[in-house]
Amino acid sequence: PDVPPTTAMGLLANCKLTYFGLAGRGDPIRLALAHGGVEFTDNRVSFPDWGAMKSGTPFGQLPVLELADGSMISQMKAILRLIGKETGSYPKDDLAAARVDELMDAIDDISQLVNAAGRGMEQAEKEAARKEAVSSGSVFNLLTNIEAYISKHGQDGFCIGDSPTIADFQLAVVISFVSSGFFDGVDSSAFKPFPVMCKVRKTVGRLQAVTKFYEGMAPEDKEKYSSLLMKMGEDL
Repeated sequence: PDVPPTTAMGLLANCKLTYFGLAGRGDPIRLALAHGGVEFTDNRVSFPDWGAMKSGTPFGQLPVLELADGSMISQMKAILRLIGKETGSYPKDDLAAARVDELMDAIDDISQLVNAAGRGMEQAEKEAARKEAVSSGSVFNLLTNIEAYISKHGQDGFCIGDSPTIADFQLAVVISFVSSGFFDGVDSSAFKPFPVMCKVRKTVGRLQAVTKFYEGMAPEDKEKYSSLLMKMGEDL
């Protein structure tokens, strides 16, 4: 159900998310914050500026969520869990929460396996290796398992249960990002054999807060995004 969220207060009030001007590991957090009704500073840093900032982050990595009192939380999934707990997109039921956690770990493996395929090869060989990985190899096998998992534990276009969780935001962004051409040799055809996952992407993309977030992005930020991200509610 697409119920307009109430504004989250408490820990997340006046928080700032710092990440690059990419979807990557930033947009799952951005969408979770937006859907949770959290007003936040979306601090998008350039790669040249990142070097001077790196030592000031907990692990020398982005994303980082900074709270109003100056506390910093690093690592995408830790940030997502905090947001989910504060806004209601992380289950209170322990077993359902564990389902979300294990699915998010599996989703995280998608980009890593795609990136690993063909590593160190010449361009043509790398693209061929990635196409094999997504059509019948390691990535395909992982996607097959994720499709079965969501079919078993989700409903109504959501990954776990019948309402949005942080796993939905993560999966929707990963599908769109991987399909966008960011990884040489991989396009949207990788996900077309998996209608359940594709339905999650469309369902997330049609949430009121998600649509509003992408429509409200600054023009210079939109230029860096593929249409698959900006139009997440449409078919691949």
